[in-house]
Amino acid sequence: MTFEFFEARRERALAGPRPAAPGAEAFRERLRNEARVLTNGNVDVSAFVGSVVDVALLDEAAAELRRRLGPDVTDAATKILTTGVSGQQLALPLARLMSVPLVACRREAAGAGAVANAMGRGAYADALDVTYRSKHYGPGQQLYLPRDALSEDDVVLVVDDFLASGSCQEAMFRLVARAGARPAGLAVLVEKTFDGGRDFLSAWPVPVASLAAIVSVDNGYIELLEEESFDDVGILDIGDDADETVFGLDFLPVGGDP
Repeated sequence: MTFEFFEARRERALAGPRPAAPGAEAFRERLRNEARVLTNGNVDVSAFVGSVVDVALLDEAAAELRRRLGPDVTDAATKILTTGVSGQQLALPLARLMSVPLVACRREAAGAGAVANAMGRGAYADALDVTYRSKHYGPGQQLYLPRDALSEDDVVLVVDDFLASGSCQEAMFRLVARAGARPAGLAVLVEKTFDGGRDFLSAWPVPVASLAAIVSVDNGYIELLEEESFDDVGILDIGDDADETVFGLDFLPVGGDP
């Protein structure tokens, strides 16, 4: 992905807001009416994603996220990477639309040994792993990916249900880099803007697309950013004097080690 790629994405973002698409609005309505705010600040969407899956709704969500990412991303991607049950529920219809394989990494607390022991003679016998700190589950969380699941030729779209602090998605970006592949972007159903995930991911020059942005869950009320004012595809403001080498294929965060 070159300077011209990101400049084109930036120009589309600066062209102005666009009205909410039917798929996005349907999801936003379910979020307003059926989601619950838990005591820890998490948003429970299990009435339609997770425990109970509205397949038609997720098909529409996948189609709209594909549109928002645009062909520069979706046509370039060769695989989708996700984790967790809810992430896979969105990733499956999106992978089907894009006609690419879906790769699922496993997540557990560091030191738990479940993957290493139970899967040690299977696909995870020779796994790549990264450690990250989760806002809700604490430090020492690990993601595992079979070493042969991605290759140096792959361009990978990361998919998840929520973007909150961004720590899990950043860990998946690091897994992609460790495999020698390139991240293409991030697609999520919901972005919790007050958790700062988009800023946390800014070291990775890839677009971020979401269907809904929650700006507050104060007093148990879910406040959404109005669609017409929400730039659903994140573009790094690189300035007029940006060097194209900024967008080289290393994709490692400053001071980070994949």
